[in-house]
Amino acid sequence: LSSDGSRLVTGGNDSLVRIWALCKDINTGKITTKMISSLREHQNGISSICINKENTEFVSSSLDGSCVLWDLQKCSRLNALFASTQFSCVAYHPDESQLITTGSDRQITYWDATDLSQIRIVNASEKGAVNQLF
Repeated sequence: LSSDGSRLVTGGNDSLVRIWALCKDINTGKITTKMISSLREHQNGISSICINKENTEFVSSSLDGSCVLWDLQKCSRLNALFASTQFSCVAYHPDESQLITTGSDRQITYWDATDLSQIRIVNASEKGAVNQLF
């Protein structure tokens, strides 16, 4: 959900990322939802979505080993990264200069948020996948 409450981004096992417009009726106070875009770049289920603070971009991660950086306003792909893992979670670093991912490779990986180059890898588990970031 965008910080201003105007957009909702969802993803599921159908590998689609959907962008929804949320509007509040001024007379009834009821919130209406309208899908404004359905995006296909992933080849497997979507595992995580994170919207940046400015509500201009978001990133989605997938079990297919890809993370896609999207333009939230234009509903288009900006960039993508691929790794030998099933991504379980993606998040923006607090200053939004980096993306942080986790997955079946048991690592926490830092990526440059502009060119998506790999910056650092932290071995986070000896036995199992790392599933969440907060």
